[in-house]
Amino acid sequence: MNKNAIRGAISLDNYYRILKIMKITALFLFLGIFFTYAEDGYSQGTKLTLNLRSATIREVCKQIEKQSNFIFVFSDNAENELNKKINVSTNSEDIEEVLNDVFSSTGLVYRILDKQVVVYHDNEKKPEIVVAPSPTPQPKQTKTIRGRVIDEKGEPIIGANIIEVGTTNGTVTDINGNFSLEVRNDAIIRISYVGYLEQEINTAGKSTFEIILREDTKALEEVVVVGYGTQRKEHLTGAVSTVKVNEVLSSRPISDVGRGIQGTVPGLFVVVPTGEVGSDPVMKIRGHIGSIAGSSDPLILVDNVEVPSIQLINPNDIESISVLKDAAASSIYGSKAAFGVILITTKKGARTEKTEITYSSNFSWQTPFKKIDIAGIDGLEYTLEAHENMKGSGPAGGFWRVSRESFEKVKEWQEKYGKIVGKNDPVVYNRDWIYDGVDKYGYRIYDPVSVMVKDNALTQTHNFSLNGKRKDTDYNISFGYLDQEGMTKPAKHDDFIRYTSNLSLSTKITDFLTLRGGGNVF
Repeated sequence: MNKNAIRGAISLDNYYRILKIMKITALFLFLGIFFTYAEDGYSQGTKLTLNLRSATIREVCKQIEKQSNFIFVFSDNAENELNKKINVSTNSEDIEEVLNDVFSSTGLVYRILDKQVVVYHDNEKKPEIVVAPSPTPQPKQTKTIRGRVIDEKGEPIIGANIIEVGTTNGTVTDINGNFSLEVRNDAIIRISYVGYLEQEINTAGKSTFEIILREDTKALEEVVVVGYGTQRKEHLTGAVSTVKVNEVLSSRPISDVGRGIQGTVPGLFVVVPTGEVGSDPVMKIRGHIGSIAGSSDPLILVDNVEVPSIQLINPNDIESISVLKDAAASSIYGSKAAFGVILITTKKGARTEKTEITYSSNFSWQTPFKKIDIAGIDGLEYTLEAHENMKGSGPAGGFWRVSRESFEKVKEWQEKYGKIVGKNDPVVYNRDWIYDGVDKYGYRIYDPVSVMVKDNALTQTHNFSLNGKRKDTDYNISFGYLDQEGMTKPAKHDDFIRYTSNLSLSTKITDFLTLRGGGNVF
């Protein structure tokens, strides 16, 4: 009896023990299901409404990021598919339903990892989630890198993408700009964020990083040469205009800078006073007029050195042109800048390690834009009638006078010698003209245009440059030659010839010392 009672007590204890184990098991099972649901709950609970027409896949993903807390990470091989245009129309649908519709006509697939959506090509290896480290020790080929991403002001950038190049492995920065990522020992990571310039960093030999992203604002980052330095365009307060050299000078076969910038800068008036080749254009800023005897020309500086004429500068050597219009320029350059300053900077060496040799040439021909018809005997008769109305003979050109008697001689000369005497034959006394003791009378008709103006004139330009960088030294060497012929026939030297050379050299000695030198020869 006692024996049976003991056996019954032991069985009862076992029953309670088994029941307790079942309760604990049920609790852990419930917690596992709860956390599994919590892991997937956000993706299942987020509803998206989209209505996009002819939008790229990249734009659709950006719209999903705006409506949710999801962040898209794209593989390198997926870039070609992201610009494909599609139509999307959804109404309060799960992200899986939306993405299945978006990627249905592409070769892209996706995987949702918490709030990250990894998009990759279907021929890539599917990203794996490591649940636990292998119990067997293996030689470690990866490392954990940590770092912080900030902007130029030192403020943390939240949500910046950190991607291991060539893989789908990536993460995003937290609220403090910090990140941690396991990568290969020699991995290169790419850091990107909307509105900032993308960076790539080699992690070999390092495990901690402080990364500064710079703003990608092209309009505000435009650098303007002002005085003896430069300023960002957003910080300018004075009246300064810049010339887009690549559009204004590089794309046009022009012989000088003055005629090249004509009509390109507001407030800068450029007038060509004569047709003589090599003549200086008249340049005025805001129509300034000085004293009667004084000059109101702007000050022209090349690399902060005054030059007497803008004709001496080779347009091919110019990197930037800034025009200072207001009186503030006088605070830097003195009284010579009272009527404005034209600042010209020449080209410098390359920014990346390379060597470039460039040669360019241009040949052009000038011709009169309109044929000039000169009046012959009919025009001379009109002049004669005008003189007869004044009751006397008068001049008929620069040298001769005309009367009714000389006019009849002109007609006789035209019939007798018009087809025999050439325009370049010498003038013969008693045949072509006479002197009656008082006045000279000409019988020969001239065409001054054919004598004075060429049918065409050649202009040729040759430019050679050597530009490059080696380690901490960058350099630029250039030579230019211009030969422009004029249109005047009788002149012995109606041409403009210009030889130019430019040298720019910069060497970084230390982090805080850089030596620069250069020169221009006109």
